[in-house]
Amino acid sequence: MSAPPEKGEYVLKRETVVVPEYDGNNACVIRMQALFEQHLRDDLKAAIIHGSLGSYEEIPYSDCDALVIIRESVYSNTSLLRRVNNKLHNLCRVMYLQDPLQHHGWFVFREKDLQSWPEHYLPLEALKHAKVITQHTPLALQITPCVNVEISRRSALSIVSGIENEIASKKYLRSMHELKSMLSKLMLLPAMYLQAHGLDRLIILRGKFRRNR
Repeated sequence: MSAPPEKGEYVLKRETVVVPEYDGNNACVIRMQALFEQHLRDDLKAAIIHGSLGSYEEIPYSDCDALVIIRESVYSNTSLLRRVNNKLHNLCRVMYLQDPLQHHGWFVFREKDLQSWPEHYLPLEALKHAKVITQHTPLALQITPCVNVEISRRSALSIVSGIENEIASKKYLRSMHELKSMLSKLMLLPAMYLQAHGLDRLIILRGKFRRNR
């Protein structure tokens, strides 16, 4: 049984999301498949590629967007959880083969998060254009999305504050990695604005901002 919603939290209708199996030819994804099978087969409910790799739209400088859903049984064993964490950390090296400027690691979920999927962390829409890489058949997930407007608002303000600080200090000019990180934050802002206002669909924002902003 999932916990009751917090203030500012909205539980949406449960959905069945079917994630097809990956059948592309990206060398890094294929390498990941082999490593998951070898090292984490019994510990994960699934590992899923999303973003451009998941939709087969990658370009030469695409990064690796991927999530793992860890089985609940892992969390009841401290030493096992530590081992899984270390193996996932080591597998990040494959991400850097795809993109040396990779600025994030795995999106990590535990199995019970399916009952209250945190939309502020990774919108469910991402799974609808994704591919599972830990099995060779489609993966059906029963997911209940949960929107927390307050967490989304704090996250948006934190991103804006970080952008302002980086612009003031010009840190984003020090390396290509930091420039990419800065640009990714800027591109996230429209989606974060919608989340912070409890909006779950694209709307026209004309009139929301003055021209000089």
